[in-house]
Amino acid sequence: DFNEDHQGIMADYANDLQSINLDQHEHEEDEDEEEMDELFMNRNNYDEKTDLEEDKQPLKKLKEAKLDEQFPGEVDTPMDVSARVHSYVTLYEKDVPISRFEPAHHLFVTGLLPHEQYSSVLNIVLNHTNDSEITVKSKERLIFHVGFCRFSSSPI
Repeated sequence: DFNEDHQGIMADYANDLQSINLDQHEHEEDEDEEEMDELFMNRNNYDEKTDLEEDKQPLKKLKEAKLDEQFPGEVDTPMDVSARVHSYVTLYEKDVPISRFEPAHHLFVTGLLPHEQYSSVLNIVLNHTNDSEITVKSKERLIFHVGFCRFSSSPI
């Protein structure tokens, strides 16, 4: 079982070496292949010459290089910092009056997705409180606040 696990790791390592062509490491790859050939030729002292942690480090570096190549601008969130801190976006708007802006409060910006320009059906149940004596007539124009969106409608 132990030898099969090592052979599986070595096979993955060799596949990753072939899939990523790094010009600067061509000479090092040739040396690694020669060392692996020597290890596979003499299976009796394979465990003595092989360090599992040492084998995992180049594999980890190759996987990180492959991920950096696939997602070049991605930044990982540190474990000790909340993900919310990294998810804010700073917007600079020209014609916002400073008198209306309070730096202590967030400014929420919303927009519509391309498919959200069409009308749809929204089912809402209105409940009266015991204190309210206002009657809502059928087809009376009401203003609805749903999330960040505000719209007026005449419910049935």
